[in-house]
Amino acid sequence: MKRIKHFILWFLFLSTFGFAGGGYFLLFLIVPFEEWLVNNGSTQEQIDDILKYFVFGWIAFGFIVSFVYYWFLLRKKKRVRIATVIALFTTLNAAFIFYLFMNTNSAIVAMSRGEVEETTEQLTFGPYPDQSLLKDLEQQGYDGVITLLSTTIPFENELLDQELENGDEVGLTIHSFPMLPWVGDNAQSINGIIDLLKTNPDKRYYVHCYLGKHRVDLIKQTIIQRLGEETTSDDGTRRILIPSEFERGHVYTFNNESIMLGPYPSEEEWFKILRLNVKVIVTLLDESSSFYQEEEKIAEEQGLILNSFKLDSDSPDLQQLDMIVQHIRTAGHKIYVHDFKDSKKIRYIELMLDKGIYPINKKALPDSKVMQMVGESIVLGSEPSEKQVKQLKQARIQKIIYLGDDLSNIQSQINTARQLGMDFETVSIKKERMIIELHKLAERLNSLQSQVYVYGLESKSMGLLQTILEAMNYGLSKDNLHEKMVEKGSLHVKARRLMVGPSLKPAEWQSILIQNGVTRVILVHAASVQSEAEIEKQKESAKEYGIPIQVIEMTEGYDQKLLNQLSSTDDTTYLIVANELKEMIIKDIKDFR
Repeated sequence: MKRIKHFILWFLFLSTFGFAGGGYFLLFLIVPFEEWLVNNGSTQEQIDDILKYFVFGWIAFGFIVSFVYYWFLLRKKKRVRIATVIALFTTLNAAFIFYLFMNTNSAIVAMSRGEVEETTEQLTFGPYPDQSLLKDLEQQGYDGVITLLSTTIPFENELLDQELENGDEVGLTIHSFPMLPWVGDNAQSINGIIDLLKTNPDKRYYVHCYLGKHRVDLIKQTIIQRLGEETTSDDGTRRILIPSEFERGHVYTFNNESIMLGPYPSEEEWFKILRLNVKVIVTLLDESSSFYQEEEKIAEEQGLILNSFKLDSDSPDLQQLDMIVQHIRTAGHKIYVHDFKDSKKIRYIELMLDKGIYPINKKALPDSKVMQMVGESIVLGSEPSEKQVKQLKQARIQKIIYLGDDLSNIQSQINTARQLGMDFETVSIKKERMIIELHKLAERLNSLQSQVYVYGLESKSMGLLQTILEAMNYGLSKDNLHEKMVEKGSLHVKARRLMVGPSLKPAEWQSILIQNGVTRVILVHAASVQSEAEIEKQKESAKEYGIPIQVIEMTEGYDQKLLNQLSSTDDTTYLIVANELKEMIIKDIKDFR
């Protein structure tokens, strides 16, 4: 009898400690930590990999604590009362957590819930619906509810029973496809949902788990990937901001975003490509590689057109390059072109699409340690000899730019260049406006449709020009700028070509924007937190430094205007927002992705 009592106490402690502690663990650690991972750009696949260890770790921790409870309390006669009190305490906590989770509108649960989101015409996602929300869904014309609640979780089992009863009363069919968060592949439930949607393409469904977060996000991504749906806003317009970078490299867009270039997508990124309604894939991978074979399978499953091309990284065949670019331009569908990483081959194609010129032949360049390539069409270096001018011509350089005023010692280079059919230009750089003029020069160099060699500055200034050019070409450096403090707040690099932060002083425009190659500023104006005088100061700085500024009023529909601005060009952009509104606006930008 004594052993039975001890076993009952031990089992009571194990189950109630595990349930109550797990509830607190979920609400106050896992949910906030998952949100932090999402806000820092982690993919759903990465989040799953991390959080499953939290779940298994908690289970292991529970058994360890129960062993300590049994070994140091239950086995000691004098400590049985303490063990009993602890078991009662954990039981009361378990009852409290159960009550808390059963009351889905309680303040603590409400703080952790996700929002209701109409993702496609057929599907809306959100948290557990009470009877009131079910009535609203029925009145809005929904045909059913897809619930992901798991019967193996005690409070979810009770909530599912309530939902089935409420569904009968309201007149909505409840379709149950149980899923467990973070553990297991849930393949049976996912396939069941896919089958339901395929057989009822004209019906609308509300899909939910308990909080409307992890399981909902997982099923949302999987369903859209498998069915090829595209996310829409309430007014039917596109709500997807194309990422400027994937896990393995940068993403470039052309022709009103109908052409995308980038690296081999991860599993999560394939989902994004399908959301963007891409129909044609051009791969530069070796056809014998495992990634190519995986890609063939994906293309077959998703009905994509897959075309494979070969291109040498170091010495590209120009006819082959022409053929690839011609194929891309005439594809007739939205197209994604990729190598495995952000490779030279992708940059060759990017240059051809952007400027219509061939990449510089690096092997033919003069052997000089001071020469620096920026992209595939610009070389920064020192004063070239006549022989080196001829080598520049062989390397496909069409234009030489000398940055200086002293022309007395460069006449031979000018004559040699012009005899070879090359342009030679001199540009005067004023030292007192060095940074501003280098920024303008960088913009002009990027706009030239020719291969260019630039020289004439001292090494420090040439290094600054290189930094500005690289930022304009390839985006901002998170290492240098992420969460850097300025006078009125902090800066956040949210994407390769997007930095978000507060209004800046004139000196900060130079040190933050000019030196980091920012070519455009967007200011989201909220009259309640930003004065007209502050806006005018930013406009004056923009005029002084020659950077265009666009003001968007934070009224209804501002988010769509912001999306249109962010997706309209490939400019490196600084987005000015008030500190009080920064987190909300960053979340709106994230929702576009």
